[in-house]
Parts: sequence; C-alpha cells; structure tokens
Amino acid sequence: MRPITERLSPVIKFLVIANTLVFVFYLFATNWREFMVQHLAVSERILAGEIWQPFTALFFHVDPLSFFFNMLGLWWGGATIERQVGTRWFLTIFFVTGVIANLVIVGWSVWTGFWPPATGCGSSLIAVYVAFGTIYDRQPIRMLGNLVLEARIFIAILMGFVVLMDLASGVRAYLVSHLVVMLMGYLMAGGRGEWLKRLWGSARAKRVRRRYQVIEGGRRGTRPEDLN
Repeated sequence: MRPITERLSPVIKFLVIANTLVFVFYLFATNWREFMVQHLAVSERILAGEIWQPFTALFFHVDPLSFFFNMLGLWWGGATIERQVGTRWFLTIFFVTGVIANLVIVGWSVWTGFWPPATGCGSSLIAVYVAFGTIYDRQPIRMLGNLVLEARIFIAILMGFVVLMDLASGVRAYLVSHLVVMLMGYLMAGGRGEWLKRLWGSARAKRVRRRYQVIEGGRRGTRPEDLN
C-alpha cells in the first residue's frame, strides 16, 4: 500500500474523500438524487441565481466509471503536480479551470438552448494532465510493464482521446470547454506567473518564425558572384 498512500497528501485526501462521500450519498440516498442533480450539477437553474453550481459540480458525480477515473487521476496526476508546483497553485489550477469549464458550458447552453449534464472534476483533471505533460515534457514515464513513453507524448495521446470522445458524443459544449482547459493547463503549468511567460514566449516564437523563414533553394535569380 505504500506506493498508493505516498501520493495521498492532505489535499488529495480531502478531494478524494469529499468526492467519494457525495457520490456514495447519491448512490444510496435515492430520494435525494433529483434534488442533487438540480442543485449541485450545472443546470439552467444557475440563471435563477444558483451561482454555486459551477463549483459544486466539481464534487458531484453521477456515473461510476467517470468517478473512478477522476479519482484515479487525482491520485496519480494531481499528486504529482501538487508536489511540482505547490499546494496553492495546484488548487488554483484545479478549481479555476474546473469552474471556467463549467461556465463555458453554461454560456454555450444559453446560446444553443441545450443544457447537457455537467458534473465531476474531469475538466479540472484535463488541465492537470496538460500541465503534467508541459512540465515533464520529454521525460520518459513508465506506463504498463516495459511500455515507456515521453510525458508529452502520453498526454498528447490522452488529450486526443478526450477530443475524439467529445466529437463522438456530439455535444459541442464539452469539446469547447475541454479545449479551453487544455490551453489553461498549458499556460498555468510551472507555477504562479509562469502562464504570462508562456503566453509571451509562444507569441514571440510565432513572430520570430514569421520573420525568419527558410526558403528552399535560396532566393530565385541569385548568382554565385552576388553572394561574395
């Protein structure tokens, strides 16, 4: 059990226990299910003043498979990122990206008139995973047995799977919100203030590439004696 418990910091324990208690209550308190879905998940009731929904939805799961993988993600990716960037910045990534993802779904739902179910902390963990791939980049990580992949490749595969699942579901709100948190996870990786540096560095790199282009074959019409 030691490899498991070593990853359970006080913050990770709190998030896992809080999610588990709410999920277990939802499973067994059948008379409360409709109330929980209406007031804890993101729904059109947010327009009636229930502004806490984008936050409470991060602790509310209705699907056992989603709950299992989200808790596994908290244990594996969340613990790693917390050790790397610190508890405060990890919590900032987790809650800010999750709430913004839910607000994106709200905005998309208001625009289209279709309100898809929005529950769980999956969007927060997408940002955590992207931060993981950004920080560890080319560092190899062992997956299963002798399977070893660079961190960025593993995360790219995982994010590609997320996008494919969103496209297969046909719910554009999920796709848009997940793309937003992927970008946020990249920008927020590395700690406080790093997101501004990453944003500026990306913009500057694009300007440099546009300014200095390599033209195959050299300049047309250039004679050898003109190069001396």
